[in-house]
Amino acid sequence: MELKESDFKDCIFAFLSGGCEPGALQEMLKGEQKHLNRLIAVEAQCDELYSQAYQAKGRLFQRLHSDKDADVTCIFENLMGIASQMAMAMFDSGVAYARSNPE
Repeated sequence: MELKESDFKDCIFAFLSGGCEPGALQEMLKGEQKHLNRLIAVEAQCDELYSQAYQAKGRLFQRLHSDKDADVTCIFENLMGIASQMAMAMFDSGVAYARSNPE
């Protein structure tokens, strides 16, 4: 079975976002243990940053005496969307670079 670039990109993003187990990524990165280890380290950093942002969101809701605030939710969701767009653009840029600079 041939691995589609879009599936690979989606799997990496899902892993880094906490939505995919390492096993699925391990299957895609056969023989690339060093790269997998790097992704695991990045995923741990992403988890910590997300946790801090989520906790800050909760503190804002506490100060506002509400568990819903359109502005807080908008900021949080849009920053997550920006991160997604940036990640996909970086991946695509890496692929384009690799294709134009073969070893």
